[in-house]
Amino acid sequence: LMEWTVRTPATDTLAVTFDPILVDPSQPAYAATFLQRSGIDTLCVRKKREHFYQPLSRSAFEAAAAPVFAHYSRRLAYGSSLGAYAVLYFCAHGFETVISSSPRVSAHPRFGRPYWQERAPFQHERFSAAQPAGSGAVVFYDPHDSLDRRLVDEELRPAWPRARFVAVPYA
Repeated sequence: LMEWTVRTPATDTLAVTFDPILVDPSQPAYAATFLQRSGIDTLCVRKKREHFYQPLSRSAFEAAAAPVFAHYSRRLAYGSSLGAYAVLYFCAHGFETVISSSPRVSAHPRFGRPYWQERAPFQHERFSAAQPAGSGAVVFYDPHDSLDRRLVDEELRPAWPRARFVAVPYA
């Protein structure tokens, strides 16, 4: 489900967000209130159930979002945890800045958790240096958390050459 909210008709800025894990879809979308109060329109991607955005392909996201993107010259993306993974996965191109705080995808076969791996088959392509992201990014992560550190070092750094990685110990 994608929720497009236009709060400032004159704005040229859109922020794309993806909900973190276990967010109730009847509640406001992640960061939407904050962004809208800041004068930024939002396109919030929501899950109807916990599947880690696995049924959504990059091409399906781009096709669904393209009519909204056409209204904006400046695009940002913002996410935390699962939403942080999703903004990196879906917003690798065409965004001025992607802000990703503690990217996680618990269904991932190498960086996930067995409980979720059994419930949501991983369908996304892996991040790859062969297909580097073109968007700018700031990625916050905990270098003392082994899953965070490994995902950042093994997949994200090579695939996001323009990103700034900010270590936040014990976050």
